[in-house]
Amino acid sequence: MRQAQDFTGEHGSASSPLALAGTLLSSRKDDHIADLTSLTVRYVGVRDDLLEYRLNWVQSLGIRSDEFDFSMNAEIVLSNASSDYDVLIIGIDDVKRAIKYIRQYSDLIRNKILVCLTRKSDPKRRAQLILAGFDDVFDVTRTSPVEAVARLLAFRKRYDQARSVNSQQQAEELLLDSIADIRALSPKQRMVLEALVFAPGRSASYAHLCDVASDGPPITAAHLKVIVCNIRKFLKSPFRIVSDRISKYYLMS
Repeated sequence: MRQAQDFTGEHGSASSPLALAGTLLSSRKDDHIADLTSLTVRYVGVRDDLLEYRLNWVQSLGIRSDEFDFSMNAEIVLSNASSDYDVLIIGIDDVKRAIKYIRQYSDLIRNKILVCLTRKSDPKRRAQLILAGFDDVFDVTRTSPVEAVARLLAFRKRYDQARSVNSQQQAEELLLDSIADIRALSPKQRMVLEALVFAPGRSASYAHLCDVASDGPPITAAHLKVIVCNIRKFLKSPFRIVSDRISKYYLMS
């Protein structure tokens, strides 16, 4: 393979794209920026007249990458068995083949950042690829490595945030399930239980719970009492809901 070309473009800097992109992102003073050195790429490319050019472009990113031929067994190429990866870059100009590939192996590339590296990135083709499931489309002849790395890091941050939200939701679901048979609760009953479980001191006022359980104007205290009575039927030991008979309900254990 010939020596990697200079892809610094208009930036005109010899610094690595990863370092430059990291500097740009770090200037935002965001404490949640992912560790730049941990970003990994898996590149899968077709054998065409741009084979070496695409490979050199990927290597110029300055990100640890594994490179594979598009014709290889996809189940092996896309597997995490040998090593994990964050980004899948597919080097190909044929939109239909690219879309077929990610749809056919969607189970193997779930939660991966998907990028198509092409030389024909007109608006129509770009829209087709993104609507089909790609996160981004890079034009190998026009997208500088610095810009590409910055975009990849932005996607990585969004994916990390989404995973964090999903993990929190799963933890909350497990907590609720340890307290009550949540599958047996009606939507209003669940909303009232959640308000109690996640309230400071696991207590909430009648007024707040009436508001939580309403679709419009707050429900009445009598209606709330019926909802709480029904929730009690589905509580797991040792949990119980008690009232101070003045203004609050408490979730006790």
